[in-house]
Amino acid sequence: MILAAMLAAVVSANAQVEDLRHEIGITYGIGYSTIGDGIGVGLSAAFTGYELKNDKSFGSLSLEYYYHLKPRFAVGLVGCFSTFSNDLENRETKKIEGDRTRTYITVMPSLKYYWVNKDHFGFYSKLAAGVMFDSDSYKANGNKNSESSAYFGCQVSPVGLEAGSKNIRGMVEFGFGEQGVGALAGLKFKF
Repeated sequence: MILAAMLAAVVSANAQVEDLRHEIGITYGIGYSTIGDGIGVGLSAAFTGYELKNDKSFGSLSLEYYYHLKPRFAVGLVGCFSTFSNDLENRETKKIEGDRTRTYITVMPSLKYYWVNKDHFGFYSKLAAGVMFDSDSYKANGNKNSESSAYFGCQVSPVGLEAGSKNIRGMVEFGFGEQGVGALAGLKFKF
């Protein structure tokens, strides 16, 4: 009887660990992909007297939440933050006369599918799409100008790998979008 009670407790504890439905993750990606920034660079060169030079980027810091509907399928929400700045070079004099700073905040619903989902390892693909809010400020020759806009934002990560314990895992994704271009890495917590 004692053996049966201990066995029932172990099975119950294992069932609770395997039924981890919630996941929170934090990631950092190098670079970012914004359709809006490409349009902004083109318009700046075409309609102002400045060229954008000396790109500086913070990268993309993201916070994710997923709810696992099934062991292989999860739905969630991704929030990203990134900044990007340039120097403004006068097209005629070729002198730096100011700077431009863009701040992006992106919110995207997301889907994740696990091709392999084991106790200590996972291989998945992820797709997210939503809206990116852009705050753009220019400073040149003592003048300041700022504007805000919204663009389409997405993340396509065909390859995602995670490894660790059932509750805490390191992860790396290879893809393209607002969370990073090429690779992004981070930690996730399942509960």
